[in-house]
Amino acid sequence: MNLDRRPLRLLVAALLLAGLTATTIPAVAAPAPERSVSAANRQATATARTFDHPRAGIVYHALWGTHTNAERRQMFDKLKRMHIRWVRIGLPWALVQPRKPTATDKGWSAWGLDRVDKVVRMAHKRNISVSLTFLGTPGWANGGKGPKYLPNNPADYARAIRKMAKRYRGKVTSFEIYNEVSGGIRLKGATIQDYKKVLCAAHAAVRKGSPRAKVLSAGTGRDAVAWVGDLYDAGAKPCFDVLAIHPYYGDHGPTWPAGKTPGWLRKTKEMRAIMRKHKDLGTPVWFTEFGWHTGSMANGVTPQQQAKYTVQMFKVTDKRLPYVQKMSPYMAQDEDAEAASNAHYGFYTLDMKPKPVVSALRTYLGQLS
Repeated sequence: MNLDRRPLRLLVAALLLAGLTATTIPAVAAPAPERSVSAANRQATATARTFDHPRAGIVYHALWGTHTNAERRQMFDKLKRMHIRWVRIGLPWALVQPRKPTATDKGWSAWGLDRVDKVVRMAHKRNISVSLTFLGTPGWANGGKGPKYLPNNPADYARAIRKMAKRYRGKVTSFEIYNEVSGGIRLKGATIQDYKKVLCAAHAAVRKGSPRAKVLSAGTGRDAVAWVGDLYDAGAKPCFDVLAIHPYYGDHGPTWPAGKTPGWLRKTKEMRAIMRKHKDLGTPVWFTEFGWHTGSMANGVTPQQQAKYTVQMFKVTDKRLPYVQKMSPYMAQDEDAEAASNAHYGFYTLDMKPKPVVSALRTYLGQLS
């Protein structure tokens, strides 16, 4: 979704200059058994699932310039009380390295790095781990094409993300390589081979900077199933530790329609089948975005439906998809006060008022503690 919407574009330009929680699991079609999963992987999955629901995360635009540090601290406190264990944060490359590196100037922004430092510390202080989505190519790296285009030289991206991995070793636990590449939504003009080169360069760089940090493929956009197939066919399997999926489903609930496999679940199963074909069932899946917006535009839902659907999504995934290790709904806070927009995926309104989903998910996750 919009890790790089209007406020992010403004930031880059500046730098470049409750019955809501159903008590039963709705009946949905289960995925085919994964008989080739090893005993060790099954044991690891079982062990992870006894923890205090490590999968519960959220997307939070903590680095946007529209937030004050006081507001950021307030939001992290709210997320902790909701039993959120990790946050997915979009980190614009141009925020931290707006200038082309030279022999005398590596191009880093002390101001930008300080902002990231503060946000990472806020999360770490509250025992919330951080996943950074490194995106927003600075103009110097791609000939001024804009933030939605890959760098001309993957090594430039690799050097930058290695610095981020080293700087936040032990505090940032994963790095997602761009966002919604498939379908050309958040990244333009990139072939699968172009993206693979950047992904593989980034994987090696993160390993050097922070050996335990995980590397995620870009969360899926349009044409997700075909894109995942192309990614594996391109030979990118060794270059990511987690397959990131965005199972949006419009204004439908996660169990809709009755008696049929919901579209998001069917597509997830199809992508898992691709992983099975390539003998990669040991690689976990994370839902790094999903959700429902409460605005008045197309596909909007009521705040009560948002709460109900979000909890159902966790329940169905818990029950049916053991290979999905983490889930981060989109998103912590609305992006726009205008009701006639689709920028209302937030659990909190723009003025920090909670929607029903906050109480519903806190209750559900609290029962798992």
